[in-house]
Amino acid sequence: MIKSAIRKLFFWRSDSGKSDITILYGGKSGNAAFVANEAGKQFVKHGLAARVVNMSSYPVHLVKNEKMLLIVASTHGEGDPPPSVIRFYNYLFSQEEYLGNLQYSVCALGDSSYEFFCKTGKDIDERLNELGASRFYPRADCDAEFGPNAVSWITGILNQHLSTSATEEITIETDQEVHYHNALIKEKYRLNEGSSDGIYHLVLGIDSLQVSYQPGDSIGVIPQNPCELVTEILKTVHWSREQSVIFDNVEFQLGHLLQNKLEITTLRKSVICKYQQFAQHKQLEELISAEDQLNAYLGQHDLLDLLIDFPCEMNAQEFVSVLPGILPRYYSIASSQQCNPAEIHLAVKQVQFNVRERTRKGSCSTYLNQCLQVGTQVQFKLMSGNSFRLPEKSDVPVILIASGTGIAPFRAFLQEKELQKSGDNWLIFGEKHQESDFLYQKEIKKWLNHRVLTRFDPAFSRDDENKIYVQDKIHENADEIYQWLNKGACIYVCGSLKMGMGVRQTILKLYEKKHKGESEVPGFYLDRLIGAGRYREDLY
Repeated sequence: MIKSAIRKLFFWRSDSGKSDITILYGGKSGNAAFVANEAGKQFVKHGLAARVVNMSSYPVHLVKNEKMLLIVASTHGEGDPPPSVIRFYNYLFSQEEYLGNLQYSVCALGDSSYEFFCKTGKDIDERLNELGASRFYPRADCDAEFGPNAVSWITGILNQHLSTSATEEITIETDQEVHYHNALIKEKYRLNEGSSDGIYHLVLGIDSLQVSYQPGDSIGVIPQNPCELVTEILKTVHWSREQSVIFDNVEFQLGHLLQNKLEITTLRKSVICKYQQFAQHKQLEELISAEDQLNAYLGQHDLLDLLIDFPCEMNAQEFVSVLPGILPRYYSIASSQQCNPAEIHLAVKQVQFNVRERTRKGSCSTYLNQCLQVGTQVQFKLMSGNSFRLPEKSDVPVILIASGTGIAPFRAFLQEKELQKSGDNWLIFGEKHQESDFLYQKEIKKWLNHRVLTRFDPAFSRDDENKIYVQDKIHENADEIYQWLNKGACIYVCGSLKMGMGVRQTILKLYEKKHKGESEVPGFYLDRLIGAGRYREDLY
């Protein structure tokens, strides 16, 4: 009887062609889509029906008509909604319509090594509640290893729908969804000799029959951790490299595990909380309770700092149980496969900084730039850049705005545009010094000479007394940019989060100046560009 009643409530209605359960998802890496689709599969398996929809294509005004809404949303960078979520997010916060008939639940995805952990999902959850909607099931906050919490969220919703706790255990095999490929490092050289920051160009040889990519795609590489950091950690805890421990039901030597399998160069709140269960350290408890101080600590410290600052008596197996598995690092592909059929090109900046008289190195940049030699192999997985693609029509004008290694996907774009031989292309590129930091200078000059680039505006911030950034170039050329937008141009932005926010604000000011006194809020104009796929970001 229960299942029959549920079927009536939740199966697709033949008269309206829609389901009373809508699962919206939005993110960048594909994790949000994966969780949403897994939830949909589980509903079908248990006799329920739902539609799974990308937020970027969802008509936001239909929220008021929904009965049951499940939302899976990731957080981008410093607490921002990712591009596919922006329109939905801004709509919720711009209207006051009462949503008393709506039941909802949110699965928030994030990474607790960032200050604003799961902020987008938390914001959506709180805003829906403010608008009168009822939480059908509590929000789940998922860390970088999202599987367990996502499973609990899906299971809890099913149990509540079916009024039972007997739902069989759900498993989602995230690892089986990932296929790793082998590549051979064919070439590696520094792009910016004389610069304070090392940036390297890598050419990876691939099997073109097995690997197919498009401009805008990225690859994920699982790194090895820096050897010196592993050595210092083992010294601190007084365990040998050869000591045996169990990880993922497999026996490893501790040194191998720290080198290849565990995350040790960054910290997350979840790691510190697990560690405190063993440490029971008063000062660490105070740090966990002070959000701002904790976020500052997470941003500047690694596992060795935690062990030194808050000593703990624990055995090696307990130590391993605290640490998460190492995660891939993502790099935008800097080549077009049409021009380089059996190669993937990367631009990799060496992450390195000093804290407390100790040099900290990024695990993957060190692995790629310093550890792997030409002729050795590296494993990678492809990540689709569906939200960062060139326009389908090759004659649509594009404005490419990049800083630093943000030039990488635009190198791929311009290689592609050189083959297409149509459309106007404008590159605005920012770095520190023209002499040492003009990345891919020869190619950019060639594209200018061959009219692949219609115009190029560099912004070298340290060459003049007055610092010049890409935002300044946008401001200087406001009339021309607005003319390009009126011709249907698409804007692409790639680089740091800070740069991306600056570009947004400049574009909004540009619009506000041109339409002073008109009713539309500038933010809505930007939302319309995003919704139409004419403003796209890849920020980090």
